[in-house]
Amino acid sequence: MMSMKRMNSLYLIAVLCAILIHGCSTCDPVASLYVEGIDTVSVNAEGVLEQAKKVTAKYSLKAPGESFVVEQGRTFELSVPNPIDLSTYALVVSKIDPVGPGGQYYKVALRESCALFIELSEKCQVVNWYNPYRIPEVRMRNTSHQLVTTPLLGKTNEVIGYEVRLGTTDDDCQSEALKRFSQVRESLKKQNKKEVVIFKAIRSTPRKSPAQLAELIVVRPPS
Repeated sequence: MMSMKRMNSLYLIAVLCAILIHGCSTCDPVASLYVEGIDTVSVNAEGVLEQAKKVTAKYSLKAPGESFVVEQGRTFELSVPNPIDLSTYALVVSKIDPVGPGGQYYKVALRESCALFIELSEKCQVVNWYNPYRIPEVRMRNTSHQLVTTPLLGKTNEVIGYEVRLGTTDDDCQSEALKRFSQVRESLKKQNKKEVVIFKAIRSTPRKSPAQLAELIVVRPPS
């Protein structure tokens, strides 16, 4: 099992990495990155979108402000039919109070990345922010906890967004994003390769064709 000292170090690395990539939350102009497409996914226990196979429901996000609620672990088809610009908007997955019997529920929404903010109030509460350009503005109801930001990595181990968590660097919150991020960093270090980078479609000039939604979805590890 990983030592507490090691875990603390990795939390701090994750926070520092995010800061180095972005600096503070900013709405300075950046190159456009358009995303569209359809993928079959589910929301795991950490609120991360991961690829799945069986379709049990279908949801579409056509414009900013639209959202839907889905139960953890239930597979569904997610469609983004109109290209959305991640220099302006973000796909956001956040835990909500139960809306029915059974397990945990999450809200999946398309939001403006600059005009709005996310709010955290409970220890270990997580919001997954699919926008590699910016760290969102966060408002905390409980200031006794620390805000920890960990890069979310996509299929090709590039930064596709951020896991924003309320807690401290020495608590027992579980974070698959942190686990994967640390593993990728260690692997790259052993290969004498560069650090993780932001999603490859982000360039100094806009990409000619939209990126596919599937490029931003994590592949479920084999059971």
